[in-house]
Amino acid sequence: MVDQKLSNKGVRRKVLFVFICCCIALALAWTISKDAFNQVLSAVDNIAKPNEKMRLVSKVSRDIMQLDQLQRSQVLTDGDNSYEQLQKESKLVSASLDSLKNLYSQDSNQTKRIDSIKTLLKERDKLFKAYVQVREKMVDSHEFSKQLQSIGEIVQNTPNSDSTVVTRRKITETTTIEPGEIVKADSMQDDRSFFGKIFGSKRKNPPRPNTITQSRRIVKEGIEELIDTIATSKQDSAIKLIDSVLRTIEETQRAQSDSFIDREVELTYAGNLLISKMLSILNAVEKEGMLQMENENMGARTVMNHSLSRINLVVLSFLGVTIILVLLILSDIRKSNRYRRELEIAKEEAEYHSAAKQRFLSNMSHELRTPLQSIIGYAEQLRDEHPEDSRKVNVIYQSSEHLLQIVNEVLDYNRINSGKFHFNNQDFYLSQLIEEVVAAMQLQAEEKSLSLNLSKEIEGTGYLFGDPFRIKQILYNLLSNAIKFTDQGSVTLMVSTAIKNELTELRITVEDTGKGIPESDIHRIFNEFEQAENSNSGTHFGSGLGLSIVKTLCEAMGGNIRIKSQLGKGSTFDVFIPLKTSTLIETSREENNLIPIKDFTGTIWVIDDDSFILELCHNIFNKYKINHRTFSDPNDLLNTPWDSSVSIVLMDMRMPGKTGVELNHELRPRIEEDVKIYAFTAQALPEEREKIISQGFDGLLLKPFKETDLLHLLGLRKTNEEPLKIKNRNDLRDFDFSNLKKLTYNDSNQVTKILNIFIKDTGKDLINLRNALQANEREQLALICHKLAGRTSQIGGQKIAIKLRKLEIDIRNNEFDILEIQGIIDQLYRLLDYLKEELHSRSFINGTVL
Repeated sequence: MVDQKLSNKGVRRKVLFVFICCCIALALAWTISKDAFNQVLSAVDNIAKPNEKMRLVSKVSRDIMQLDQLQRSQVLTDGDNSYEQLQKESKLVSASLDSLKNLYSQDSNQTKRIDSIKTLLKERDKLFKAYVQVREKMVDSHEFSKQLQSIGEIVQNTPNSDSTVVTRRKITETTTIEPGEIVKADSMQDDRSFFGKIFGSKRKNPPRPNTITQSRRIVKEGIEELIDTIATSKQDSAIKLIDSVLRTIEETQRAQSDSFIDREVELTYAGNLLISKMLSILNAVEKEGMLQMENENMGARTVMNHSLSRINLVVLSFLGVTIILVLLILSDIRKSNRYRRELEIAKEEAEYHSAAKQRFLSNMSHELRTPLQSIIGYAEQLRDEHPEDSRKVNVIYQSSEHLLQIVNEVLDYNRINSGKFHFNNQDFYLSQLIEEVVAAMQLQAEEKSLSLNLSKEIEGTGYLFGDPFRIKQILYNLLSNAIKFTDQGSVTLMVSTAIKNELTELRITVEDTGKGIPESDIHRIFNEFEQAENSNSGTHFGSGLGLSIVKTLCEAMGGNIRIKSQLGKGSTFDVFIPLKTSTLIETSREENNLIPIKDFTGTIWVIDDDSFILELCHNIFNKYKINHRTFSDPNDLLNTPWDSSVSIVLMDMRMPGKTGVELNHELRPRIEEDVKIYAFTAQALPEEREKIISQGFDGLLLKPFKETDLLHLLGLRKTNEEPLKIKNRNDLRDFDFSNLKKLTYNDSNQVTKILNIFIKDTGKDLINLRNALQANEREQLALICHKLAGRTSQIGGQKIAIKLRKLEIDIRNNEFDILEIQGIIDQLYRLLDYLKEELHSRSFINGTVL
């Protein structure tokens, strides 16, 4: 069993460890995945995020292109505002280059490129400025106008020739052109004048070569004039001067044109170089971006691969640990299965031995109770028949009772220890139960000259819901234990209840004036088969199970037991048991249904295979002159003709040849229905007794039985038998009868008369009070409470009178409690019973009570 518990604990630990490992593996996988995802997400963000360098380079490129466009527009518009905007844009480009240079502060090559771009921009600005200046000179017509004006002045200052002789002659020239012959353009002369060629515009229709499609003849006729002047020298000098001026103009225009072309070439070269530099930077930035993107991709790939490797490592580790633990768990399961098989075998053996033990105890109970029946029964008869030898007979009788108690304790312990006992909860009247127990123990206390006192403080109706048999068992064990270990003095039983909502707390206190229990033994007396050191002194013996049974029953009902003891002064046992409050309202008092033996007229048949028991029953019935007949064989009874005067049949349950159950089944059809059949049995187990009753018996008598038990089973009582009265002073503790005695001048006859009137009137009022309570007549209830309060106060019951007056006020205010009324009714009934008893014995009047 220990190995199995350890194995089960090991399996639980391994399963728990696997679960923890699984949680750890999941947590690690989640952490690794989360970390990898964050890193990949960061890489994606870096890739998706615009490259600041690329953006700035693109911006600078766009700005340079825009600057170039502004320069061209400057050339076309020739405005001062455009040039100012050009300078502004140039400064913005320069600022962007500075920002780009800051981004490339760690790259010296790119820094040099940016510096060269800035230098090129400055140089291009200078070139553009020079280009603009040259162009302005080229398009500036002021200087050219001055030169033309100087030529005009020369022409105006040239003198006219007066002696010019003009000789004219007519010249005719004929030219024939064949088809397909081309007339060249240069053969066609330009008929414009010299100044027309220089300052005039080009011909709109320059001479073009013509192809002759037909044979043509061209005839040119002209007049040749020969001029001859006398004064041509001045004209020639003017021409030379004009020619010199024109050459100067031509050279100036040619120089300006060459300078313009050079500036334009330089500007173009600078622009191309600038664009080339920017393209190189763009390519570098693009390569850098691609390299960065590739690095980011590579980093993300590396992170994912590393994360997958770590996850694989975690999963493989978890699988490895799981496989090992699963193998260990399977091994433990195999062991557990083996243990289970062993346990099943052990359980079957235990059940077999338990059943054997039950059979043994049942047989032992039967075998012990049967001879005890003869010992106790005959000892009781001898004690009654020979009073002079009662001391010797009492030794036999008490020893038999002690042996019977041990047998009962062993049986109870076995049932409680095996867990086969159960509680048969039902409504019961606590006061009646307590009085029955005390009445049963009274004789045992009187035999030891002990005073058995009872004190009750019961709230409400006194009805509770629980197992009355187990409550009796607790009371019997405690009282028996107290009486057994008390040699002189008294044993006091105090019972009280306290109602708390739907529960009633039952408190049972047993005080004795015995030897007490040493403090070192207090913790052991509730153990099984153990007693205090001074218990077995030679006169007190026991099984050591009584208090163990009490403790087990109390705890099973949700209560507890406490003990206080002082060596040499006695012990006090306190039992607390929570019980449900019964819903019954009316208090029922069982009337004594026993009839005197002299009034019994029927016949009793008794059948038992034990001749001693038959002889005992024969002596008891003869003693009280009851007609009877005994049988030792069931077949003899069945073969005997039925006697119509037979009203009761007593039969043993275990007889040779035929059991009591079989005999009952055969006998029932042959007898009248009103005939009672009771069983004699030594089977003490409750389930055995219930089984016997269920077989059609009207009741049973447990062996060993006493004379009184047998007579009560038959519904008979002795002629001189009176109910045993329990002295209970608790109901009188609030009464002060001194005023009543003073009022009557200690006249006993007057006291008796007044008390008889009180008993009679109060009894009637209690009946009326109960009827009014059932009819819910509040006015009647209040009136009766008022009358009872006054009457009770007159005889000295001040505290009860106060309760009655308070109850009267509550009833008139509709705030009364039914349980409180029932409690007062019950208390007054107990008071009346006690007063009747004391008046009958005259002890109250003679002053022995007070």
